[in-house]
Amino acid sequence: MDIVFQEKSMTNDLLKHTPVLLSNSDSALLFFDKAYNTITERELKRNDEYYEEMFSRRDPRTGDFGVKFSDVRLDLETRVKNIKERKEKVKELKKHFVESKRLYLASVEQFKTIQSKFTSQSSFFLRSDEVLVQQLTKLAQTYDSMLTVFGNYRSALRGIQKSNYNQQLSSQEIIDFKKDGTSAADFFQDDV
Repeated sequence: MDIVFQEKSMTNDLLKHTPVLLSNSDSALLFFDKAYNTITERELKRNDEYYEEMFSRRDPRTGDFGVKFSDVRLDLETRVKNIKERKEKVKELKKHFVESKRLYLASVEQFKTIQSKFTSQSSFFLRSDEVLVQQLTKLAQTYDSMLTVFGNYRSALRGIQKSNYNQQLSSQEIIDFKKDGTSAADFFQDDV
């Protein structure tokens, strides 16, 4: 069961099915813990045919193939360590992903608020005042924060094997003040 849940957690989508992935990881950890605590040398010798496929190794001294208790324990410890590390990396990845998405949407909303106050780009420039400068500064800070968090997301993504994601952020310049800057970005696509 432990290996089944481990494989399931490896095939779950990191961003779309994060709770399921974490649940499968927890189940795998539970079963690996049970296996680690119940396997003894006596159990291995009695049921060695169950363990031969995964743990059969050649003994360098005798040349015989067999299953060693230390190999089984080491494999279980390694698997538990890898699952725990991946689980923490996925949590960090999801946190950065959600935060970058939230900051992007906040930037769009701030821009829409500014955009709704003016009929054209000319009126935007002519009627600018200290309040507008403060709003633009806040917008720039929110967008810069989004870029930083997205960079953190990309760094966390590089640390996870079999992620199936490779998003690149491509900023679009606002050319038409009344039309541009309000579209939503799909953060699941490769070109965000």
